Amino acid sequence: HFQAGERSAERKTRPRATVVSSRDGGGAVNSPRRHPSASGAGGARTRDQLPCSNRDRANGLVGYTPLRRPACRAVIRKMRVTCKCHGVSGSCSLVTCWKQLAPFREVGDHLKDKYDSATEVKVNRRGKLQVRQRRFNVPTAEDLVYMHESPDYCVSNDTLGSLGTAGRRCNKTSSATDGCGLMCCGRGYNSHKLKLRERCKCKFHWCCYVECKTCVSVVDAQTCK
Repeated sequence: HFQAGERSAERKTRPRATVVSSRDGGGAVNSPRRHPSASGAGGARTRDQLPCSNRDRANGLVGYTPLRRPACRAVIRKMRVTCKCHGVSGSCSLVTCWKQLAPFREVGDHLKDKYDSATEVKVNRRGKLQVRQRRFNVPTAEDLVYMHESPDYCVSNDTLGSLGTAGRRCNKTSSATDGCGLMCCGRGYNSHKLKLRERCKCKFHWCCYVECKTCVSVVDAQTCK
């Protein structure tokens, strides 16, 4: 149960930061605001705390801490109030209500939509995030931003530890992530026959062991090119 007084006190003491905000001239996006306590005494920053390059600063502006805030907002805003009646013969003389998390799938789908619509940004000369493509709208505090394209996991990359998808089994009839259309990354797939040996027609004998036969079947299998 949430107590109003405790929640108000929590909001007053919690450091605030925003991932992105409104336009700041030329399509700039404001950087996350730091809480005074995060910079040490008096808010002063030592030489070791200052970013060494634009890349270091960029990683600070678009990092784990700012990125997780839209996810937290999504979880909180998707919460719903659930109530239950108490009383004799369903009289509902007492009602208990509490906040309940939305189903995991609902929150996950919402965050997946945010991920798919994320905006690419860069650091301008003033050290602030700016939309890389001017034709796109400036993202809001509810949107996700990124600075670098994700690596291509379709091909093998020893540096990233990615094995690629060549040679992996796929399902030609599936439209999900195990389907050949997605897993093979447009390269197509090879079809071949597989002979499977499985235990079948198992029978329990007293006492106490299970006896099974071996069944052989031939199935169609697909692997990515």
